[in-house]
Amino acid sequence: MAPGSRKYMPTTLESQYFNFSSRCILPNDINLMSESELENLPRLNWVGIIENVEVDKSEAYEKIILKLSHKYWDFIEDFSIQDEKMFVSDKGEGDFIIEIENSKVSTDSLKNIYKPKDLAICYGRLKGVKNETPILSGDYIRPVPYKYYSTTIWRYDVKKDSINGRTICNEKGKYEIDNLEILKIPKAGQNK
Repeated sequence: MAPGSRKYMPTTLESQYFNFSSRCILPNDINLMSESELENLPRLNWVGIIENVEVDKSEAYEKIILKLSHKYWDFIEDFSIQDEKMFVSDKGEGDFIIEIENSKVSTDSLKNIYKPKDLAICYGRLKGVKNETPILSGDYIRPVPYKYYSTTIWRYDVKKDSINGRTICNEKGKYEIDNLEILKIPKAGQNK
């Protein structure tokens, strides 16, 4: 880890999800799994850029639905001269959806918290797959405002098994970065 960097530090509330979720099962892995594997998945932790925010009031309960573009992130924060603290790869595993149901907070106020272009650190359990898009039942979502992350500084993939195409997990249960490219050296201010 470089000077001025640290491992991601979840909030106190977020820690209960962060410490008990898998960051090594990614959206493309879901489409490669058998039915029995899908039934026994742990809580998942995915990172994505919010593309769309929708409120569904058609049921007896309100639901907020976020559509995100999955992105790889190494869970390292950088506190150097740039505004952005998270160097997120512009690569990822396509779209996924996370739904928050029966929220104690009104969905209208949640819509003001979750905004398109913001990053979201999502925790949830697989609810289903529709048109190869995984849908998570949301346990917790931490929004990260657009100005605090960049997809233009680093680019990387994650290691995949050459036989079955699934994400390779290390001994700590995390994915490993592959094909790292430094796109630019961060400068003071915004690096969009």
